[in-house]
Amino acid sequence: MRGLMMDIPLLVSSIIDYAADCHGDVLVASREMDDQIHRYTYTEARRRSKCLAQAMERLGVVQGDVVGALAWNTSRYFECFYGVSGMGAALHTINPRLFPEQLVYIINHAEDKWLCIDRGTLELAEQLAPDLETVRGYIWLDDPNDRPGTTSLPQLLDYDGLLAAEDGSYEWPRFDEWEASTICYTSGTTGNPKGVVYSNRSAVLHALTFANQEFIGGHVNGAVECYLPLAPLFHGNGWMMPYTAPMSGSGLVLPGRNYEADKLYDLIEGEGVTVAAGVPTIWLMLVDYLRQNRRRFSTLRAVLMSGAKPPRSLMKPWKRSSTSMRPRSGA
Repeated sequence: MRGLMMDIPLLVSSIIDYAADCHGDVLVASREMDDQIHRYTYTEARRRSKCLAQAMERLGVVQGDVVGALAWNTSRYFECFYGVSGMGAALHTINPRLFPEQLVYIINHAEDKWLCIDRGTLELAEQLAPDLETVRGYIWLDDPNDRPGTTSLPQLLDYDGLLAAEDGSYEWPRFDEWEASTICYTSGTTGNPKGVVYSNRSAVLHALTFANQEFIGGHVNGAVECYLPLAPLFHGNGWMMPYTAPMSGSGLVLPGRNYEADKLYDLIEGEGVTVAAGVPTIWLMLVDYLRQNRRRFSTLRAVLMSGAKPPRSLMKPWKRSSTSMRPRSGA
């Protein structure tokens, strides 16, 4: 006997729909590539994501295609997690720190059709372009006013211009929940990097697990969280925070590409971040900054660490940096 509950596929597009419908005024704050803080709501993020899906279809992207993103944590990158995956394509999140020959290999191996770049990766993309076999063109994932006047790239389209040409009246398609949502390639392994393919289903379930407040600990019922993924979005989808924050109605803060301690501190304090995730190296840097400047965090209550075991010398200062801080290690 089959149950009578709703039978719908688990798709990432449902996450941004839920956020816009139920928590539409919650903010996404992003330090953009020009170092300015951009703030907008989940309602606006959904509209722009739908415009992106329309633009992708106009560029000839179809379900099952792959769109690459060689970029840093900004609001435009965040929109790709929904605009690209929501229309049935897969977002290939690319680590620009890999060796050029590895980048050429993974972009060709994934068969990226378009490659999104910003000012931080423009020069790298120009270096890679002659060896890329499947890329039809490039998209400027940055301020349109700063798009380069001359470039060796064969075609560089403006992201904001593509979105402005669409009306956002887009209905998310329904497809198999096992369809790929994102692809992330490994690094530091023997041989060529290996592609890890996330399905829409796995992304939703992973985010549901993370959204369970017991996963982090110390959550106060009824309190609204504000997440900051210091981990780049090409590392495990930013530890799933681009999905978890809108799913739980929490705020989302993106740090851009500049990880100077003073800028991170101002971002955490200015946006009221309560939970942040990053590798121990970042937290060691912030601990030194707090100590040298005699500062504390007023809102941050939990930090997540992974990539390496945090030393004991790092755990103790965090407990003193905020009255309710609860560090947790592990992926």
